[in-house]
Amino acid sequence: MPDKSRRFLLALIALCAVLYFSGIAVPSLTDPDDVFYAESAKEMADSGSMLTPVIFEHPQFEKPPLYLWFLVISFKLLGVSAVSARLVSALFGLLSVAGTFLFMRKLIDEQAAFITAMILASAVWWIGLAHVVLTDMVFSTFVAFALYSFFLWHKFEKRGYLLLFALFSALATLTKGPLGLLLPLSTAAAFLVVIRSSRRLWRFLLGRWWLLWLVFVLPWFLYAGFKYGNAFLWEFFVNCHWNRLIHAEHHQFNTLYFYPAVITVGLIPWTCFLPFVGAGFRRLKTEHVFALTWFVVMFVFFTVAQSKLSTYISPVFPALAMLIGLSLTGGQIVKYRVFAVAALLAIAGIGLSMAPLFLNKDYPDFVVPGLKSFGVIAIGLFAAAVFVVRQRFHAALTASLIGMIGFAVIAPMTVFPKLETALTESNLQTLVAENHYTNQPILCNSLYVRGVYFYSGNPVIVMAGSKNPFWSKHPVTVLSEDQELRGFIDSRDSLMCVFTNRDLERFDRLTSSERENTILSRNIDRLVVLSIKRAGLTAFRVDRASTVTRTIPLSR
Repeated sequence: MPDKSRRFLLALIALCAVLYFSGIAVPSLTDPDDVFYAESAKEMADSGSMLTPVIFEHPQFEKPPLYLWFLVISFKLLGVSAVSARLVSALFGLLSVAGTFLFMRKLIDEQAAFITAMILASAVWWIGLAHVVLTDMVFSTFVAFALYSFFLWHKFEKRGYLLLFALFSALATLTKGPLGLLLPLSTAAAFLVVIRSSRRLWRFLLGRWWLLWLVFVLPWFLYAGFKYGNAFLWEFFVNCHWNRLIHAEHHQFNTLYFYPAVITVGLIPWTCFLPFVGAGFRRLKTEHVFALTWFVVMFVFFTVAQSKLSTYISPVFPALAMLIGLSLTGGQIVKYRVFAVAALLAIAGIGLSMAPLFLNKDYPDFVVPGLKSFGVIAIGLFAAAVFVVRQRFHAALTASLIGMIGFAVIAPMTVFPKLETALTESNLQTLVAENHYTNQPILCNSLYVRGVYFYSGNPVIVMAGSKNPFWSKHPVTVLSEDQELRGFIDSRDSLMCVFTNRDLERFDRLTSSERENTILSRNIDRLVVLSIKRAGLTAFRVDRASTVTRTIPLSR
């Protein structure tokens, strides 16, 4: 590798080290997903059940096991912690940036490669994805590498690149399921259709790379299918994949504007540079068409799918980074694009500067930390706007990047610590010990049940509005009817609960003045409550007014 390329790559590694490893331990593992994957990997490591994902000591088949294997390795080497759990996503974030650089360098040159990789690395979504314990960073990296391999095969016609496509799409499949093949395969096929290369399309679809893909993928699926039969086949293929495609898991997200909103916010600060896309299209036409096809195919697929979550759309971000990178290195940029980008930078800077002020009414403690964290991004955007007007585009990129670096350093020191007990149950082990509540059941909201179990180790009982509050069945007791809740509560002289404010209102209504309910911890909408039966009272009067006899708010 030439010295210039090596210097660029080392600079990107240093950038990722700052963006992805700053604040990796803050906050602690959050509900509902961080603790889901961490608990599953911890139980797999403890039980030695490496081929069967487990949760609450029972098999679970929401995802294949590859991501969990990475977590288990990290836990074995470093112990179970927020750092060791998040390290997997952070390392894959770095890997995705390095891979993007190497791909673009081979495709065009070092400058285009560095700009594209830098844009991907510093997008707020990619920074966030590198800090959460989810499959999406690993999955998106494998999908991107599969498509990079395909395009290099298309450009250079070397069979080895098709084998790499098979390898990476197989790894993506073992990370998240059939989408690991469907997304890169449909994108590659659509691209060949768009450029009217029918001969190459059939060579691709009928290539022997399928054999390598099957060698990697089939063993685990055959194992799970033969060992667990219909339990695996129905849960994995029907409930967790097909049903999510045709039914909305979260109805409030199932809108046409959901993913555009996620992309607009997630691509900050580079959202403002989107008007540049298309510049230099003639010089790098095939590359533009490939990146645009990648984005459109995946965006349409996830928009059509009824179940929508913000992280599902993550695989489009490398394509967007590629489109912006190509445009900034592909040719002359006309004035109307310059003014559009400058205006967006200024508007975004103003918006980020003012956003924390809207928290003053409900969350005043977050205003100053928010101003510090978002303010540094805003300063970078204002400076970038000035540079863009003067057509100093590299300086504009640098200013925007510095703003994101400042955010990545300041936010973990200001905003994240205040979210500790709002997003996690990290204080629960201490509260359990202080109140002599070890090994006793904790009543909790379905959103918090995984975190309660992970941090306390206590048995968990779910208080919910329906018998099935989870998309996939969890092997935990769910109490939904008032009568069964009253019966359970009445059977306990003391009961620790992890609630939302609405849950507490329901609990108060059910217990009335028969119990003394003490709020041990409160932060935003998460409360830890200790309920103790008053002496001499054995029955509930549901029609009496609710009371909270004593509150001790530790934080707000």
